[in-house]
Amino acid sequence: MKRMFGCIVIVLGLAVIQTTAAEKKNPMDTNGDGKVSKEEFCAQQAKNAEKAGKPFKKENAEKNFDARDVNGDGFLTGAELIQPPKIL
Repeated sequence: MKRMFGCIVIVLGLAVIQTTAAEKKNPMDTNGDGKVSKEEFCAQQAKNAEKAGKPFKKENAEKNFDARDVNGDGFLTGAELIQPPKIL
């Protein structure tokens, strides 16, 4: 019983952390509308590639965006950004 209670507490704690992270302002959301468009996502990916000294491939960034856009609305919310992308 103690073990089950401990597991429940851990799961609830992780859910709170995940929800809080999803609600925070994302630096990719440059227009402040609470979601990240494909253009905003690709722009951030280009900046990350430049910082790392790696080439940027827009088609890869767009595929990554599409894999994360679980509901297919063309935008990423905080929850979609912190979830691992679905396998295409």
